[in-house]
Amino acid sequence: MMSKCIATSVIAVTLTLTIACDGDPEARALDQAALADPDLDPEIRAQLAAELADANEGEDEDDLDQLRDDNDAAAGTCFFCPPPQPVDPATYTPVVINPYAQPNAQSNIILYMQAASSFITLPGATVRLQVPNSTQTYGPYALSYDVSGTQVRANVSGAFPNNSCRIITVTNPNNHSSAPVQACR
Repeated sequence: MMSKCIATSVIAVTLTLTIACDGDPEARALDQAALADPDLDPEIRAQLAAELADANEGEDEDDLDQLRDDNDAAAGTCFFCPPPQPVDPATYTPVVINPYAQPNAQSNIILYMQAASSFITLPGATVRLQVPNSTQTYGPYALSYDVSGTQVRANVSGAFPNNSCRIITVTNPNNHSSAPVQACR
């Protein structure tokens, strides 16, 4: 209740300033921004809209609609989401998602990772495997899509024995590397 009273007081002050400064574009902009507020009291909204309409004789109706549209678009903004990847694939940083290793029909160990949202650039990306708590590494191994196109795969035979763990790092052709991810089999 207290915040609504404060908001009403702020809007009343804005209205007073608008009436006193009819020709001031900054005051009109403040009023238009106040109209875009979804929590604005309906009576104050009506009074503010009427005063703006009288002052501008309908010139700013399109501006008011634009402010309302902008406010609706801002409501869907995610402030805690990671920033989106740049449009240029040459600048992507890869992400290792859901890695696992299993033998194929020829008993070769194949490392699989989810392709969707991984930003792995194919062809050209490679993968390295590191033994945890060691400096021993295997690779780089070339990556490719599996037959379904939903997984990225690499033949890592000899580098990923049964009952072991490895730290997986993918490097794109632009030399951007993923954060290390550990997988065990």
